[in-house]
Amino acid sequence: MKPRDTNPTRQAGIALLALLAIVLVLGVVTYAFVGIVSTHRLGVAHPRRSVKAFYLAESGLQVANQWLYDNKDTVSWHSPTSFEIFTGEPLGDGTFSATVIYEGGRFFSFTASGSVGD
Repeated sequence: MKPRDTNPTRQAGIALLALLAIVLVLGVVTYAFVGIVSTHRLGVAHPRRSVKAFYLAESGLQVANQWLYDNKDTVSWHSPTSFEIFTGEPLGDGTFSATVIYEGGRFFSFTASGSVGD
């Protein structure tokens, strides 16, 4: 009968190699996961800014409508007249611009745009 190899350093060497392989695999998986999460965050940030800009423009329309109501007796309207009443007006964490266009009679057009900083 052949005696068993009882050299503990050989077993420790194999365990060390196995541990290094496991750490390497976990590191690669973690790196890939972090890359996916950061890419996903960038993809979510753009629509959020778009929605904020949309609501800033909507607010600009409301402000322009109120401005028109407040100044209906003081402004001389001649068709077609365009008033850029707000330009780069700060609101929240962005700005808006609004224009009122008199089209004759009781008809007005409003345009507004909103932008959100980085």
